[in-house]
Amino acid sequence: MKTSFSWLVRLSAVLLLLAFGQAVRADQLFNFSFSDGGSNSGSGTLTASPVSGNEYLVTSLTGTLDGSPISLLGTGSFFNDNDVFTSGSIVDSEGLAFAGAFFAEDIYSSGGVYDAFYCVLSCYLDSGYLTLTSFTLTPAAAVPEPASLSLLGIGVLGLISLGSGRRRVSNI
Repeated sequence: MKTSFSWLVRLSAVLLLLAFGQAVRADQLFNFSFSDGGSNSGSGTLTASPVSGNEYLVTSLTGTLDGSPISLLGTGSFFNDNDVFTSGSIVDSEGLAFAGAFFAEDIYSSGGVYDAFYCVLSCYLDSGYLTLTSFTLTPAAAVPEPASLSLLGIGVLGLISLGSGRRRVSNI
């Protein structure tokens, strides 16, 4: 009986550590919005993996630009690296690139100002630069995965049972 209890406690502790470890490495959701103060404005949600410190690599993006759906372009499409930062400048000089049905755009930082390079129909129809009047990035509310919650619950139960076992031993 004591051996099976010992294994239960060890298993619970391992599962608890795994649950916390997954939460630390999990991708982060961010809400973003931007505008040039005129006809161009967009918003949406992006998913990013932590790189180091306040730097994240964007792995997916969904949203709209002037009502048209947009999605993430791969790195290097516009010399972009798709990195975002949670403090200081939101994007670096390489920027964050996305595309819609007939256009592509790269938002980047240039001397503390957010600019955008846009291209319509592979740059044959129109292309140019815009200076954005606003660009925001805010963490979205985290929604824990059910598996993580289960692991956390099992770990807490194991710790509770460990504590109650110690109390019984001390009362003897």
